[in-house]
Amino acid sequence: MKNQLKIRYNIKILIVIPIILLALYLTRPLVHPIFMIFYVNPAITESVVITIILSLVFKEVRKFAFFLFFALILILLPIQCIYTPLYLSHNLHYTKVNRLPEIDPTVVRVVPKAVGDKYAEDSLQFPRYTLDSGSIVFINKTPYWGYGLIPEGLINSFVLKDKGAIYIDMSVFGKKTKIVEKNMNVGEGMYITDNYLWQIYLKDYFVSCEKPYFIPYKNDLYIAVPLIGYELHFSFPTFFTTPVWRGVALISSEGNVKILSPKEAESSPILKGQKLFPPDLTREYINSFNYIHGIINVMFYHKDQFEIADVPGQNNRQPFLVVTKDGLTWVIACEPYGQSYGIFRIYLVNARNGSIELYQPMKTNALIGPVRSIDYVKQAMPRVDWQSMKAVEPIPVIVNGTLYWQVRVIPVDASGISYVAMVNAENPNDVIILKSFSEVKKFLENGESGVKQKTKEKTKTMYYILIKRNGKIIKKIPIYQNESVEIVSK
Repeated sequence: MKNQLKIRYNIKILIVIPIILLALYLTRPLVHPIFMIFYVNPAITESVVITIILSLVFKEVRKFAFFLFFALILILLPIQCIYTPLYLSHNLHYTKVNRLPEIDPTVVRVVPKAVGDKYAEDSLQFPRYTLDSGSIVFINKTPYWGYGLIPEGLINSFVLKDKGAIYIDMSVFGKKTKIVEKNMNVGEGMYITDNYLWQIYLKDYFVSCEKPYFIPYKNDLYIAVPLIGYELHFSFPTFFTTPVWRGVALISSEGNVKILSPKEAESSPILKGQKLFPPDLTREYINSFNYIHGIINVMFYHKDQFEIADVPGQNNRQPFLVVTKDGLTWVIACEPYGQSYGIFRIYLVNARNGSIELYQPMKTNALIGPVRSIDYVKQAMPRVDWQSMKAVEPIPVIVNGTLYWQVRVIPVDASGISYVAMVNAENPNDVIILKSFSEVKKFLENGESGVKQKTKEKTKTMYYILIKRNGKIIKKIPIYQNESVEIVSK
């Protein structure tokens, strides 16, 4: 009797386990976030395996298995997190350049993200729908802020389809909206199997997805999703992964999903003229160069270390997407480590294929960064009520070999654009104010449009301390009136 019960029990186990495994396989997109925690962080998986092996070999360990696991995590995970940027810093290749690429004057970018969001919200006339977070899309070479129309609310996310997209023209001062209405069988904000992530993970489970964007092409609407894969490495005492660009997932309105390799994405007519290389991966790659001299330098010495110059309080952080004569480019401006706001390095990453260039200005140029450009705009426009207005989104613009920061002055409620200010990065006291599309375009073409405003500075009388030897001046130290100088001789 006992043998029969045991046999029945074993049969049930043999039946139940395959059913569970099959159910897990069919619903694998649901557990993808959990899977990626272990896949991207092999130190966690390694800690689990080591704990299980030691518990099986040594009975005494079983009592402390839980504490052993967390002890291993505390040791291995920080090491893994250090190995990833160290590996990237020594294996990513970049080319040094001695010039910045000229801006493409045929592509005018005026509307900042905050104003684009406001315009899109004001254009939303579809009940039960809301907007996604928005992204830059090019339509006939004109830049737009593109926002997917996605279901709003839990119930609607199950029963409704994406409705299309709203596009805000970035090249005009006023509001110019384009609406593409198209039902999407697979899309963003839809549950469960209709969600774009579900369909992508059925095709490729070992990737993570960056922010999707909607592309109108001919009579259809497509969703493009940049993909990031991971390569496994080992360095004592742990495994670690490094992110790589895996390509782009392209989803049609009918729900067809194609996983395109980087080369296939570049040659796709649907993706022609669009950004392809993921912006978050761009930022991670550039940040890794801080580790080129090792972790000790990062922690203590900070030689050649930099900080990405994000403007606080703005929701459009670097990298900046700039259309240059060399093509679409992700631009990351970096300040020296510490309390400095000058430009230390500018990294240029091809937004189509991910190739990296480095421009390092001469120290004598003393270029200001995007953070300080905001201050110079405010100084140049003292009559503006900065309680009701704000300067936002400084993006780099290179005209006639000169780097400018293009700053937009908008109302606090982001209801429009009042001015565009061009701040010369080398001579920031001269701020050029542009008040129309034609002025902005003319400036991009020749750098000679707009009204030049000078920032007000207190004038100082300069004096010199002359140090002589045998009647000859060997050193000349400049000082200003009202400055005190203490000279200590030894």
